[in-house]
Amino acid sequence: MEAFIWICKLGTFRAAADHLSVTQPTISLRISELETALGISLFEKSGRGVTLSAEGALVRRYVEHGIGLLDQMDGMLHLEQPFDGLLRLGSIDALAMTCLPEVVGMLEASYPDLRVNLTIATSTDLVDLLDQKNLDIAFLGEPARKESCWFELIGSLETAWVGGVGKFDQKATIAPEDLYRERVLTLQSPSRLHQIIDDWFANEKAPSPTLSVCNDISLITRFVAKGLAVSVLPVCVVRQELESGLIESYVPTLPLPALPLYVAGQPPARDARVVEAVRKMSDVIAAAGILA
Repeated sequence: MEAFIWICKLGTFRAAADHLSVTQPTISLRISELETALGISLFEKSGRGVTLSAEGALVRRYVEHGIGLLDQMDGMLHLEQPFDGLLRLGSIDALAMTCLPEVVGMLEASYPDLRVNLTIATSTDLVDLLDQKNLDIAFLGEPARKESCWFELIGSLETAWVGGVGKFDQKATIAPEDLYRERVLTLQSPSRLHQIIDDWFANEKAPSPTLSVCNDISLITRFVAKGLAVSVLPVCVVRQELESGLIESYVPTLPLPALPLYVAGQPPARDARVVEAVRKMSDVIAAAGILA
């Protein structure tokens, strides 16, 4: 199959033989054996070279696919350390507060010699760190994309307006006017949660209040639980507080969008080892039940 593909690419038996460092009779013998096995002629004479027959063109499609699968199999069989012993892993707060420990535990169990360094930051900062080659992989919300990084959507996180219990006297829905007297606390711009709040007021055709900012979701959650602020947060982050009755979620007059969750990394294109490591991490996140 390899001889066949290189003849297709280079146009002559001689060029394929030179490329594979074998003699031309060896190449001819390999093609003869392949034609005998398939019961067809693969090539037709064309000047000093050859062209594919109609059947040969069909065979080429399947052979290229087969060689690709064999290369992928070889990569998977030799999975060792996908990041040369060190994985510099970045994450947004929402993932760090929910299932990041399980992700790291899985990595260390699957790759015993792997050492994981963690960076928790905003999506924008994580993309910058990837671009600067200071991170290998990062889980982040919807960032401003950079051509230097690859991105893959793995799901989304449900968001909700949350605050103290009984703050709005059991109203069926909350509207912008209900929030003007409250401290609305969120991550600093340009975070996606900050943008969700701004967009919600804009879609309600209402002026956005002056937002209080904090760079730590866990601290925002504590303020909300103490009744000192309201916020838009991923439901997975405050699930325990919601279930224990420390806080409650409010139904807004307009629904809130989900927070997308991406995995991103550095170029070049991911090899089979990186693909496998990313798949394992994504499976742990999916199994944690945090995705919408």
